[in-house]
Amino acid sequence: MGRKKDDVHHPPLHIIHDELVRQRDSLARRADAMNGRATVLIGSAAIAGSLQASSLFGNGWLIIAVVATAAAAVFGILATAPRTGIDLDPAELRNKLYLMNEHDALMYLIDNKNHVHAQQENLLASRARWLRVGYVCLVISILAFVALVSKLQVTITF
Repeated sequence: MGRKKDDVHHPPLHIIHDELVRQRDSLARRADAMNGRATVLIGSAAIAGSLQASSLFGNGWLIIAVVATAAAAVFGILATAPRTGIDLDPAELRNKLYLMNEHDALMYLIDNKNHVHAQQENLLASRARWLRVGYVCLVISILAFVALVSKLQVTITF
């Protein structure tokens, strides 16, 4: 025997919505933390670059250090790139939700927030990759600079 449409029990949408809001808040906190780490990377690259600029030129280690430092700064900047166009349009949302009953409106809002959340997660993952590459470049820069300063027997010429 089939169910009538009125017998269908809808999921507790407010619980789903609350969880989605919690996840979006968590994403915002992680994005803020990533911006902080990217700022540290950019600042560290600037300090390393200024130390390297005061050294003797012509040594291959210095060239590696300077190039890796510049790359670290660029990757740090890429990691802080602003996100654009990834959010709900409040005016459009108001116009659509106004015409719906409460259940449909909340379902529409949840679906759209899920979509935006997925896009923001992808962007954050991409920014995290840029940041990791930037820190690897900074480590390479520091190691090359240490090799230069310690006057290791190994010399690279270009």
